[in-house]
Amino acid sequence: MERLSTKNLVKLTIKPVLYIGLGVFIFGSMLHQHSLTQEGYLIVESYVARNQALLDEAK
Repeated sequence: MERLSTKNLVKLTIKPVLYIGLGVFIFGSMLHQHSLTQEGYLIVESYVARNQALLDEAK
């Protein structure tokens, strides 16, 4: 049985963490690209909070 140490913990978890991180990055990039190609959806939550006229115009 292996000793529980930081080195062993890092060695066991580095690949899954990198794969999950890469997957999340790719998924986020795809969502970002999709949002850039959409037209007409200018209402962003933080923007609407500052600009009531834009919210009224969208109704």
